[in-house]
Amino acid sequence: VFFFVSCRYIGERRNRKETLIALLEFSIVNLDPIDTNEYDTSTVLCEIYEGLLKYDDDMKVVPSLAEKWDVRDGMYYTFYLKKGVHFHNGEELKASDVKFSLLRAIDSDATGFLFERIEKDSIKVINDYTIKLSTLAPDPTLPFVLCHTAAYIVSEKATKQKATENSLALHPVGTGPFKFEKLTKDEVLLSRFEDYHGILPYFSFLQFQINDNYHERIEKLQNGKADIICSVSIFEIEECMAKSNVQVQSMQS
Repeated sequence: VFFFVSCRYIGERRNRKETLIALLEFSIVNLDPIDTNEYDTSTVLCEIYEGLLKYDDDMKVVPSLAEKWDVRDGMYYTFYLKKGVHFHNGEELKASDVKFSLLRAIDSDATGFLFERIEKDSIKVINDYTIKLSTLAPDPTLPFVLCHTAAYIVSEKATKQKATENSLALHPVGTGPFKFEKLTKDEVLLSRFEDYHGILPYFSFLQFQINDNYHERIEKLQNGKADIICSVSIFEIEECMAKSNVQVQSMQS
């Protein structure tokens, strides 16, 4: 995966200090993690939500909302949650939220196939911070599956409330470093979650702008009107390789 970063951002921290602007190619229409497997949407989801596990910079699976986990016989998993983690609505993360989220994921028409090896009836809440589950057979791939955006943990309370008001797809509630503010066909606006359990983001706001014109995207990056192009075409890679004020970076995905 390639992405571009403006050297104005890298070198100067910019005059526009409060907002980081990232460019995406396609409009975002659904921010419920179990309803999509699309790259641009996943880029936004990972700022709002978190899973039990995640990848580190070396693509190694490490704890995220889980403080640690144990596995027995390759199929019996126990996850121990971090304490004091809060959702954007102020509710504390509990094992019941994890069970609720995993059951939603398993039952999803869009992404349920990812979780077909989990034995649904095995998901048990032991206490507020401990949950167990098992796979149908020994399965060393489960930790990788739990890093997927479809396995992100949602607030049970908020999700059930949104079912009768506005859906979670349009008003997401997670535990991530940014919380939802606004969604239109042209942008997604997020604000820093001040009660985040990890390191707080430098920027107060994260704005994803939608633009599928790669010439305009590069121009915005060069003149400081944007900081990052997240979803990159082969044409942009070739053009930006030759520019001194744009940094091209790649990572595994």
